[in-house]
Amino acid sequence: MTKLIGDWLKVDHITKRIEQLGKETMIEGLVKTGLFAEGTAKKHMSRQDLGWKALNKGYKDYKKSKGLSTNTLVATSAYFQAITSFSKGKQVNVGVKKVARDKEGNEIANIAAIHEFGSTKRGIPARPLWKPTLDETNVWLKKNGFDKIIIKKLNRLK
Repeated sequence: MTKLIGDWLKVDHITKRIEQLGKETMIEGLVKTGLFAEGTAKKHMSRQDLGWKALNKGYKDYKKSKGLSTNTLVATSAYFQAITSFSKGKQVNVGVKKVARDKEGNEIANIAAIHEFGSTKRGIPARPLWKPTLDETNVWLKKNGFDKIIIKKLNRLK
């Protein structure tokens, strides 16, 4: 005959909640990761702290004469404001949606890509925002990832 030792009702309750906890954890983890990456990209744009090559003098003077920001990656706030995060299925997307446009009707995602990779044709050097943001997000995720979220959720079941 086997004797059960411990709180088997609690174990049964936790076991029945595992699948739901997994789904909740995935959603919460995706949202938190997206918001972290979104905030990181915006901080870099605001702080101008990624060591981007300076704007050439002619372009900087042009921006100034038009009343635009002389910061790198910023003329107006359109790119900054278009940065978003959203989860779709089991993945999170962070960046600029293809539908986002500036006042002139230009696709902000195209502007972002030109800045990220540069354009030899237009004489624009690469000024990466998203690669460093992704690298920082991966480091953050290792410290604050899904495992931490599910452990917190499991501890609440006790």
